[in-house]
Amino acid sequence: MATGRELRWPREIELKLALAPRDHRAVLDHPLVRERLEGRPRRRLLESRYFDTPERGLWARGAAFRVRRIGHDFVQTVKLADLPRGALADRLEWSCPVEDFAPRPDLLPAELAERIGLGADAVLEPLFETRFLRRTARLRWREAVGGLVELELALDRGTIIAGERRERISELELELRRGSRRAAFALAEALRATVPLRLSVADKAARGHALAGWSPPPGRAVRPPLLPTMSAMAAFAGLLHAVLAHWLASETAVQRSEDGEAVHQLRVALRRGVVAFALFRPLLPAAAHQRWREAMKGVLGGLAELRELDVVHAELLATAEAPEEEGLGLLAERLARARLRARAAVRKMLAAQAHGDLLLELAAWLEREGWREEADTRLLLRQDLPVADHAARMLARTHKRLLRAGRDAGALDTAGRHELRLAAKRMRYAVDFFAPLYPERKREPWSRRLRRLQDLLGEDNDLASARHLFAKVIAAAPKRERTALARAAGFVLGWHRHRLAALPHKLEKEVARLGALGRFW
Repeated sequence: MATGRELRWPREIELKLALAPRDHRAVLDHPLVRERLEGRPRRRLLESRYFDTPERGLWARGAAFRVRRIGHDFVQTVKLADLPRGALADRLEWSCPVEDFAPRPDLLPAELAERIGLGADAVLEPLFETRFLRRTARLRWREAVGGLVELELALDRGTIIAGERRERISELELELRRGSRRAAFALAEALRATVPLRLSVADKAARGHALAGWSPPPGRAVRPPLLPTMSAMAAFAGLLHAVLAHWLASETAVQRSEDGEAVHQLRVALRRGVVAFALFRPLLPAAAHQRWREAMKGVLGGLAELRELDVVHAELLATAEAPEEEGLGLLAERLARARLRARAAVRKMLAAQAHGDLLLELAAWLEREGWREEADTRLLLRQDLPVADHAARMLARTHKRLLRAGRDAGALDTAGRHELRLAAKRMRYAVDFFAPLYPERKREPWSRRLRRLQDLLGEDNDLASARHLFAKVIAAAPKRERTALARAAGFVLGWHRHRLAALPHKLEKEVARLGALGRFW
């Protein structure tokens, strides 16, 4: 938890966007930029070196430590990320002058050094450096709602260097110095009309660590704080900010690593977003609800095949206790090729301008509270009701759907089990979203039982996915391989069918145990 001293440190609040080097001039020439410009844009050559402990202890705590040369001066800076806030970076930033590129951890305030786990005698080693030309412009204007806005626009073009490896820098930073956060998004949307822009949460430090061989970890879901007196839509905004932060961090990991967990976390983020829109549907304009849910489901669809291939490889093929057989090796090889193709397709989808536009539009809609723009007076009044009232209604409704889907659980066919899995997932996310409103001792049994039910249904779903994928792989293989592949696929499916033979009985028990739990809402 931040101390009072820490809260007085400067904060860096900025929106980071990627763009092509050829588009830098178009940003400075945009009518809104020229109209709001104060003074002349500046050009500076900046050279920075980033440091960490041999164990990368600072980066593990969300801290970046650098020394930057600006002309003849050297400045040491520590940036520390707080809880993620959607697409907008909001970080503590502390700086002091130093003599040269040698890091001086002994100059850090005690509270900051303790927070990032860095002693005055700590050994720091250089990891990578950045060299880039920065063009900055100070913008100032007055909004009709929100008052005066002061913003620094920075265009960076250069290189990240880690040993023999290089990566290009070409980005736009909109740092908010004064005014509403939505002002930065409004300017970004105006610029996007003429300049292709993409949200970027991977700052120079994150990209440098990845270039130096420290792959970005997959994003993780964060539960935002809720208070019973908070309005329902303030709670929705907090949930969606957390979803967007999870989405962006996971997407970066998918683009930069081969870790199957990154794809899984990206799917989790999107599913949580879909459920968040479903849970707040009674308070959302119909068009907005439909648009964003369908958009997120579309991205989920584009990730499905890669995730299924990852699961089949790691949790079905690798765990089946099979004898040595040529067909199994051949099946694994064919699946590996399919995974490479699927990963390339996912990365292409995520890199497309249409996907970048979607993220920026959603982030801007969230920041300006777009759900109020399309709402009539009656809906506006309902949006301001306490979240506790809304949570109780939605938990009751979601619970009813779960009980209906779980009726005669042991006799459900594949389609019925799929419907039960979706209902259990929605209930689990609802419990997690609204958890801060209720005592842990009452809601934790629900979370535990829902996790168990999801695990059982997830294994069944994985087996159904495997059948589909194996059939696809066999059909695409040369005829001379199909018999061996079919034999290997049949063995794997049979082994796991036998392992899951007791599934109907276990489902009956888990649904009965859920039904016996007392409601906590």
